[in-house]
Amino acid sequence: MTRRSLLTMALCFFTLSLTATAVDGAKQRMHARLAKVIQFKKAAAVGENNKGYLTALKKSTGIQKIVSDENKDRHTVYGIIAKKHGSTTAKVGHQRAKTIRQKAQRGTMLQNDQGKWYKK
Repeated sequence: MTRRSLLTMALCFFTLSLTATAVDGAKQRMHARLAKVIQFKKAAAVGENNKGYLTALKKSTGIQKIVSDENKDRHTVYGIIAKKHGSTTAKVGHQRAKTIRQKAQRGTMLQNDQGKWYKK
């Protein structure tokens, strides 16, 4: 094997390792804040938009911080999924939004494809 081949393999391994670390970190943070997200959903303080992200429906610094952190981690996960499947982050998010709408608990605020909010 040439030195260049070895360097290429090492770079690929390093990139895969970083990707796995990024996903693991995002999933851990998402799991840690899940109880708060559920609490905010039950209070209709946040909703699931049609792009696969949370939207704050009530103004509060605490709510906005959770929404921002959650959306950052979702974007990371969606980006990695998109790269793996030759898609885009937006397409992955849109597909995830459809799944979220189907599986959402009764009472969750959701946004349909036309942008209209409704309570499931």
